[in-house]
Amino acid sequence: MGAGRTIAYLLAGLSFIFGGLFILGAFSPSSGSPIGWLLIGVILVLIAFVLIWFAGRLGKKAAQEVNIVQKIDFSGDVQLEKLTCKSCGGALTPENITMLAGAPVVHCPYCKTSYQLEEKPKW
Repeated sequence: MGAGRTIAYLLAGLSFIFGGLFILGAFSPSSGSPIGWLLIGVILVLIAFVLIWFAGRLGKKAAQEVNIVQKIDFSGDVQLEKLTCKSCGGALTPENITMLAGAPVVHCPYCKTSYQLEEKPKW
């Protein structure tokens, strides 16, 4: 549960408790104006329900999962070659290549360098 939801639920609980106390206090024989106490109590209870609704909406928005699928279309014949690091010449595997901002980036596990893969023209 996120911090925003927790705070909203705590404020809703406090608002509900104080709203109930104001409503009960309106029926006390020693209260000055029962209408004012009753109105404040009802407003606090309504605020509690709005906060509960808001906290519920926060949870639904955060729980959505987004899957991104990236398809690469090659312009010509593709041949599998052994990939080596530019810096140290170490052998690289597909696990060493990640997509960063739409560009393939190589992270060498041997010399710890990172660089962007370049496609050289065939002509």
